[in-house]
Order: sequence, then C-alpha cells, then structure tokens
Amino acid sequence: MPRSSFRVALAVAFSAALLAACGSDDDRTFSTAQQPYGDYVSPQYADGLNWLCHPLAERDYCLDDLSATVVYADGSIEVEPHQPADDPAIDCFYVYPTWSLDNAGNSDLDAAEDEEGFVVVNQAARLNAVCRVFAPIYRQVTIPALFNPALGGDSALAQADVVDAFKHYIANDNRGRGFVLVGHSQGASRLRALVEAEVEADAYLRDRLVSAILLGAAVTAPEGEDVGGSFATVPACREVGQTGCVISYASYRSTDPAATGAFFGTAPEGFDALCTNPVGLADGAGVAKPYFSTAGSTLVGGASSWLFADPESAPTIATPFVTLPDFAELRCVKTADHDTLEVTLLPDSHGVRADDIGGTLENLLPGWGLHIVDANIAMGDLVDLVRAQAAAYGE
Repeated sequence: MPRSSFRVALAVAFSAALLAACGSDDDRTFSTAQQPYGDYVSPQYADGLNWLCHPLAERDYCLDDLSATVVYADGSIEVEPHQPADDPAIDCFYVYPTWSLDNAGNSDLDAAEDEEGFVVVNQAARLNAVCRVFAPIYRQVTIPALFNPALGGDSALAQADVVDAFKHYIANDNRGRGFVLVGHSQGASRLRALVEAEVEADAYLRDRLVSAILLGAAVTAPEGEDVGGSFATVPACREVGQTGCVISYASYRSTDPAATGAFFGTAPEGFDALCTNPVGLADGAGVAKPYFSTAGSTLVGGASSWLFADPESAPTIATPFVTLPDFAELRCVKTADHDTLEVTLLPDSHGVRADDIGGTLENLLPGWGLHIVDANIAMGDLVDLVRAQAAAYGE
C-alpha cells in the first residue's frame, strides 16, 4: 500500500475509534450500508489536516475559549463561562462565508488564524454547547475575486470541496446521528446547493436533517409560502422545536436607508426570501442574545473599540467575547423589494454602554447592512433554537 494511502486508512480507523469513544451512535439503526455514501473516504478530508473543527484537527478552533463578559446597560459586568456539551446528541456541519484574503480566484487549504479561524470561532464554535461541530476548510472563492473577476474564482471547485467534506463526514464521522447544517453567505449558498442536490434526494439524509441555518444567502419560497422555491421539502422553521426545517435571514438596521436597495434578502419576482426570526419564529419580535468578539480581525472591528460610550472610563474586558442584554430587538420585515431581519438598537438612559454596533463595514459595502454580523447578532438565540431542535429530534 502506498504511504499516502496507508496514512489515510490509519486516519479513518483512528477517527472511527475516537468518535465512537466520544459519542454514542444514534438509535435510528445506523449501519454503513444504509447511509448513501457507503465506505467513501476523501483523501483531502480523511486525516484531519483540512478541518477547522474536528476530533482529528491539529487545532480544533471550536475548542477555543468562548467565555463572554455580560455588559449590562448601566455598564456593570459579569463573566459568563462557556462549557461545551460532554456528549451532545447531534452534530453541526459548518461552512464559513467568503473570508479568505488570498490573492487568487480560490483560496488554498491553509487556514489563517485571523481569517478562517476567526470566523469559525465567531459563527459556529458556540454551538458546541449543543452539538459536535465539524467545519472543513474549503477552496472558496476569495474576497479579492469578488472585486476582481480577472482572478477567475471557480465556484464549482469550492462546491466540490464542500460536498466532498460532507460525504466523508457522513460516511466516517456521523454514524447515524442527526445533523444541523450551518453556513453564512458563501457558506450558506454552498449548503443550500448541498441540501438541494444531496439531502433532499436521499431519505436517509432527510431523516437526519435536524435543521439548516443558512444566513446571509437567500432561501426562497413562493410568495406567502414556506417551501417550494429553493427547497422542495425543507420548509421554514416556524415553531421552537420544529425539525427538518430551515432558518434563514439577512439583517439590516431599522434606520438603514440602504435597506431599500438591500443586496441581501432579495428574491425573483413571485418569490420571497425567507426570513425566520430566531427570537420570534412565528413572525414575532424579540430581544436578541448577541455575542461579539472583543478582539476583531482583519475584516471586523472588535467590540472593544465600540462597546462603551466613554472608552477611557470603561471597565476592563478580559474575555474573548461580550454579550449585551437588552441591546437589540429583531423582527422580520417584508417590503416590495426585500425580506429582511430588521435590527432595532434599543436606547437606554444610562449612557454608559454603546448604543451602536461598530466594525460592520457598512460604509464600505453599501446595501450590505449588518451582513458581517448576521450570526453574531443572534448567536445565543441560534444556540437555544438548536438545543430545542436536538431535544425534539431525540424524542
């Protein structure tokens, strides 16, 4: 056997043993013969090198410190620890948004801590409180390629990587468990295509789809309907604990004049872009549980730079995240042009905590709204929804 093949086979065997030790098989009668990919092994994803979150990853970003400082409206603070679940009943498979700054049409497979590493910690790692998180590195179409078509971004290559990683995960890591698909922007569009081509086409996968959280890329349905556009069988989630459904939205400030020309939340004539409010699934309004990074990255300003009205007298924040109670109210809004998640920042009388969100690149990206923080603005609510879905799925 060639050395590379032996390395892959050894990694697959070790992965199976490790995953068996870390979590029990789903009771829904798992067998290799039942799942659609048989004994499929991906040379690219077998040994853990090309994963951001995986039991075999050299560095599992989903095990980073996720503790948060709760910053109340009066400026008082307390630390909120984060604890991953010991033996979660379901998995989450996450695909990150357009984030690579590689000066090429497609990124390479080397994760950058300040790029892919940062975004997975912000958008997916916190879900480890309710699921095992698997996050592949993929050769995405890059940020430079979005603004320079001459770089020739290959969308098919990026999609093939995501499908390859998913097939390897199902065949070798999942072992019959329910799974949540989680993606944002380009990642959401990759998973939307995967649901259409792979999940909806196979009864085994459909039965194990706990939900799909597809943010910042439109999932469509005929006007007034919850299914029948992007997906033939996967409807919008409209009740807490509903499974086999999709959560999707594009967030904009209530005061954003660019929302009339929103780049996201749009659909072809005769269709809606689904908006499922994570704090009011039945089209209600609710106060969000946001989580923002204090450090920031090359693309996103950290909350430490905008968190307090007077930074000079602000308390020291020592955690990598902050969460802000009573900071933002969310509701779905439909107009003739778009369907968006409207974010209303709530005023307070103390004047200590910031009454705005910084680092969102809105001035540089007209019409994008709060796209950069789509996941952050309701991260706590998304975790709560997945927790309720996991419980319902296991019943």
